[in-house]
Formats: sequence, structure tokens, C-alpha cells
Amino acid sequence: MKIRCRSCGHSEPVNKELLLTVIGGAMAGAGFFAWTSFLFAGTGFAMPLCIAIVVGGPALVIKYGDQIVDFLVNKGYACKKCNDTNWMSISEEADLELNRYKIDEKSLKNTLNRSLAKVNLRASNSPFQQLNSFLDQIVSVYFYSVLLISENV
Repeated sequence: MKIRCRSCGHSEPVNKELLLTVIGGAMAGAGFFAWTSFLFAGTGFAMPLCIAIVVGGPALVIKYGDQIVDFLVNKGYACKKCNDTNWMSISEEADLELNRYKIDEKSLKNTLNRSLAKVNLRASNSPFQQLNSFLDQIVSVYFYSVLLISENV
């Protein structure tokens, strides 16, 4: 599992097993503490409650791991590239696919820019462009000559 920045596309790995170890270990420790400290003594349900705590921690991480990652990540973890805090959880395969699409998009943009440059070069060398340039020069010479004549008069 990975987390991906929604702004710049930077992705970082998040190990679900790490969450399972941390949260599951904490829950198992809490269940052991509850059993040894007689926290539920006298309720008649001490053993089932402690077993539920010990087993429930890892089970919650397995079932709701993605939501836990979303919750933890969106609490202010800043991106290393753009310092934004807007993340999404994503699978490894989806991250690879998005990276491939991003590379394809860049290559298509480069191809488009090269094609547009060729079209602009052809348009600047076209007879119509040359004629337009020639007419602009004639008009500027005409106005310059009119300006000189009007100054002499």
C-alpha cells in the first residue's frame, strides 16, 4: 500500500503490516494488562473481554487498514516535494499505472509541442505570411513618406 500526494503525485510506501504490528501489539498489550490487573474482575466476562481486546486489535487493522491510513495521513503529514498535506491511499498496482499514465502524458505533450512548432515554422514560411510581411513593409514606407511630405509642407 502507498500514499500519494494529490497535488504533485509523489508517492510513499505505507506498510499495512507495520500498522498491524503497532496497533495490534498495543491492543494485545492492553488485553494482557486488563487480564493481569484484574480490570474486569467481578464482571463475569473478564476472559471474553480480554480475548476480544487481544484479537480485536489486529482484526480491526486487517479490515479497516485503508481507513486507518487515510485518517493518520490526513492529520498533517507533509509531502516531501510540495509540502502539501492532501494525501490518498493507493495500491501498488494503481500507483504504477498512474505513473505510467503520467509518463505517457509527458511524451504526448512533447510530441504535440514539436508538431505545433513545425506547423508554426511552416506557417511563417508560407507565401501568405511572406505577402503579409511585404504589405506591412509597404504600408510602413507609405506612412513614413506621408509623414515626411507633411513635415515639408
